[in-house]
Amino acid sequence: MLADIPDVQIANYSSPSQIIISGEKTSVERAGALISKAGVKRIIYLKDNGTFHSKAMNEAAEKLESILEHVEFHQLTIPYIPNVTGTYI
Repeated sequence: MLADIPDVQIANYSSPSQIIISGEKTSVERAGALISKAGVKRIIYLKDNGTFHSKAMNEAAEKLESILEHVEFHQLTIPYIPNVTGTYI
């Protein structure tokens, strides 16, 4: 069904009953109408400023990659606390 709307991609499989799609607003709305007709009971349109997690970000990712190729990374010298473990590293 989403294959009929090439500007929309699945961005995340949050759970078996929750899938996040991403794309241009009009394309996402079109996809919403299609999946609603197919029986989806609840659609929530998120307010954001970009089509993150979609192929629309490929150009930006390529530009960032070319910049990061010239960045020298070093070992951290300042401890930090990641939100995954909550312990100092």
